[in-house]
Amino acid sequence: LIPTAFTIGNAHTVEARDNKGKGGKAIGKITDDGFWVLKGSYIYPEVAEYAPTGVVSARKQYSDQIDNKGILQQDICFSSPSYAAAFVCGKNCNGLVEWKNKNGITLKELNSNISPSVKKQ
Repeated sequence: LIPTAFTIGNAHTVEARDNKGKGGKAIGKITDDGFWVLKGSYIYPEVAEYAPTGVVSARKQYSDQIDNKGILQQDICFSSPSYAAAFVCGKNCNGLVEWKNKNGITLKELNSNISPSVKKQ
């Protein structure tokens, strides 16, 4: 899990929790490649009409990797935590607040605790 100070490139996991009954439950990790949504994550089955077109396209592209119970069957990499969260929840999401570690600390809060010299690594 992401400690209060972490370096991008080391894989740490965070979770996107259920959002008022609407949304997925997923495990993600940050690597140099991007933000990964991990196999076994629950992908909310519905996509909101206002979901970004990229999310709609990704849902179509990876539809064969989501089983009939909404469980992701392979790890998928996204360019940002927000894009990953939107894919999981099927709607616009701010990944910096949707993704949390096991202690409920958001990525935004974790990022604010990283010194500028650590962020550049």
